[in-house]
Amino acid sequence: MRDFEDIPVQQSQAGLRLDEFVHRQDGSMPIAAIRKAIKSGDVLVNGKERSSGWRVRVDDIVSLRLQKHLHRALESEDLELQILFEDAQIIAVNKPPSMLSHPSTKERTGTLINALLHYFKKSTPPGSS
Repeated sequence: MRDFEDIPVQQSQAGLRLDEFVHRQDGSMPIAAIRKAIKSGDVLVNGKERSSGWRVRVDDIVSLRLQKHLHRALESEDLELQILFEDAQIIAVNKPPSMLSHPSTKERTGTLINALLHYFKKSTPPGSS
């Protein structure tokens, strides 16, 4: 299959749910993203679409096309932050109401997380040296 990575099911993997089998191939991929990939036809068993709960069998060929389902890395951004308190374990920030807390599928920049990534990249919190 074009663009798919084929993985044969070994004896020790037989009986696993399809979503669990895929998760064990790449443990960094969230199970929700794996289920979405299965539902969208980007995970096949012997060339056929199956459900997340499908039990794989020895010598099945599981074909994976996961690239578009992988999470994109977050970028740090130099955004103004109003730090109310900070020590080695906690930081309190006065977040503007219009600023998203974390990126969404449509908004990847301008968020509190982007700003905090930049902030911690350039400074070392007190007491952590």
